[in-house]
Amino acid sequence: STTQSGIPRTFRSGFYFSDKLSKKVKLGANYTYSNNEMNSVSDLSSQYFLPDTTYYTSDLGDAYQKSEKHSLNLKLNIKLDSLTELEIKPKYTNSSGLSTQNDSTRFINEEGYLSSYTRNFNLNSGESQTISNELLLIRKFKKEKRELSVTIKNSYSESKDTTDLYFLDNYENAAALNDTLDQKQFGNQINQNHSGLISFKEPLSKRWTAVIDYYSRYNSNQQQKETNDFNASTNEYTLLNNNLTNDFTTNRFTNRLGLFFNLKFFKHRLK
Repeated sequence: STTQSGIPRTFRSGFYFSDKLSKKVKLGANYTYSNNEMNSVSDLSSQYFLPDTTYYTSDLGDAYQKSEKHSLNLKLNIKLDSLTELEIKPKYTNSSGLSTQNDSTRFINEEGYLSSYTRNFNLNSGESQTISNELLLIRKFKKEKRELSVTIKNSYSESKDTTDLYFLDNYENAAALNDTLDQKQFGNQINQNHSGLISFKEPLSKRWTAVIDYYSRYNSNQQQKETNDFNASTNEYTLLNNNLTNDFTTNRFTNRLGLFFNLKFFKHRLK
């Protein structure tokens, strides 16, 4: 038997930038690129001894994986006045990947003839992208520890993938038991998140602080999956498989109003 699990090949690079554009504005940026690739093969032969017979198997496997990712992050700090600061953090990510898995097994009887054969092939490729932004506004007051903050977050992500699946189970002397599965599947998913948080902190005493906040969030998730079986008459994947096809959307709204009291006792905090 021979097995080569493969050595991952990884490449990663990027840059980081930070600068003070003015007395009140700071800019930071970083970009990262990564590429990963790996190939593995296997060759395994086995012999089985049973009370009434002996048979052999020959297993062959070949797998390949590759992924690539681009990521860009920005951070902008703006001091609006002596008591107010604004922070903006946009992000963008793009990822793609490819993977294949090809396995086969041959069953050989004690006379050395092939009795059955199986093959399983899977190919998957996909790409996704995400764009998001976070905005944070902090307003301080002349009264110590009094603070108002507003946080707004938005994100949008979309991913698409394609999967090819082929399975063959072949018997040399029992054709009625032969089985074949040949499908192609398409997937698409869109996810949106939008949220806002308003928080006000008021010191009641040296040890007590009251916090009142309001939080709102909207989430939308759309998933589409289509599976087609192979049509031998057209040599194309045109036979829709309803059992493995779906299309649905989930929307969720969240609203929360809260009042909290914080107690600071030496090095301990109680909320």
